[in-house]
Amino acid sequence: MEQEIIRLDGVSKIFYSENGHEVLAVDKVDLSIQESEFVCLLGPSGSGKSTVLRMLAGLTPASSGKVSVLGEEVVGPRPEASMVLQDYSLLPWRSVLENVAFGLELRRVPKEERIRIATEMVEKVGLGDFLHAAPYELSGGMQQRAAIARALATDPRILYMDEPFGALDAFTRRQMQQELLSLWLKDKKTVLFVTHSVEEAVYLATRIVVMSARPGRIIADFPVDIPYPRRSSDSEFGRLVDELMHLLMELAYER
Repeated sequence: MEQEIIRLDGVSKIFYSENGHEVLAVDKVDLSIQESEFVCLLGPSGSGKSTVLRMLAGLTPASSGKVSVLGEEVVGPRPEASMVLQDYSLLPWRSVLENVAFGLELRRVPKEERIRIATEMVEKVGLGDFLHAAPYELSGGMQQRAAIARALATDPRILYMDEPFGALDAFTRRQMQQELLSLWLKDKKTVLFVTHSVEEAVYLATRIVVMSARPGRIIADFPVDIPYPRRSSDSEFGRLVDELMHLLMELAYER
């Protein structure tokens, strides 16, 4: 039996505007994720998807309810998890290799060992020829590869990804999706991936969790049983995309 690795119990998040008004961003979310699942959190902009991710990553506290990882309440960032953001967040004064090694450096891994691990990860994501390049010398897709390599270098059990391919062109986005899937199929790390793209969710996920518009609530949970590699031309792929699009359109009309 697979181990539950992520759990949200009745989790809500309230933000406060400058004039003191309460804004309920996430409302009473219950969610359980098993180890090795690739879960896409899907919903319209402003539905609280990124807020859920940040609460799990320990970057912002829940207002109520309980956020747990590996059976322990989350009170801050945890060593079992890494995060990949949309804006890459590479340090401009460091080379690709130094960026990828950064998390290992923070964990005080000896220099020789962290350089070895970081070099392997850079080569694994296809950037072996750019080890000593600066981030500004890379394309957007290459920078995102470096960000993913940095996240994976610490060998996390959980990978949180917040719209990581949202800024890429369509071709590069699909290329990055394929590379991410290839890495996931080898190691089966637990992935929670935020997106507002229905096609991206169906292409990647073993399971799709749908959130409503603000305040964000979980309104649907779809297992995705389509075998990899998936093709958008397949009938089952198209059927699930249509079903999810219909659901999201209904949500839009209800606002």
